[in-house]
Amino acid sequence: MPIELFMSIMHLNSITVYECLLICRSLGRVGVGHMVYISGLTCALSSTNILEVSWREKEPGSLFVNLSLLPALLNSSCLHNLSPLSDLPRSTNRTHISHVRLDGIDCDSLKVSLFHNICGSVVNEHSGVLQCSFCKCACESVCARGFQLHLTIADDSADVLAWCVGQTAVEFLQISPDEYLELPEDERAMYLYTLQNESFVVAIANTRKRVDGCAVGDEAVPAWEITRAQKCE
Repeated sequence: MPIELFMSIMHLNSITVYECLLICRSLGRVGVGHMVYISGLTCALSSTNILEVSWREKEPGSLFVNLSLLPALLNSSCLHNLSPLSDLPRSTNRTHISHVRLDGIDCDSLKVSLFHNICGSVVNEHSGVLQCSFCKCACESVCARGFQLHLTIADDSADVLAWCVGQTAVEFLQISPDEYLELPEDERAMYLYTLQNESFVVAIANTRKRVDGCAVGDEAVPAWEITRAQKCE
């Protein structure tokens, strides 16, 4: 039986992560700081006390699941303990689940961009060709509009500046990218203001080392990514 292991991708670069995606035949976005599950891994100490990891395929491909993006992570209380936001700086190597309120949206950071449907990364135009910023493949017919934004979340213990993209951003904004673009310019800011103080359960991970091209430079990107969000009724 393959041994199953939880891993936190904290020190992998984008090429290494992409190789994992290809080997494990995984679909969906995966990034630095995300917690993933890979079957077929075994860990052991070498004779020189160095941790060695080996991977054995029981079948072609391997089970690779990005736990940080799973809806069940928020829906199933047996899979998590709620963390106050003040706990985040003390434990940066795991995905936290927190009950928060939306304190504010950085309107200047809000962008509607194209995202690669396969890996979920931003698509840029190079020499007239749409190219994924992560896996570098041409993706003319396999991309869709999505949001990028920075926002501040808060609870009774602290407030945190974070970023999110894709479906997580849609959950916060409660509007699709196409519907948002149809709003007149002056109504967009008013709409975003009405979302303040809404309550959410969120999964949040430290992605300070991220290199996937969603922002211009390290200083422009908050350290924390909200990987999943669910509005509280």
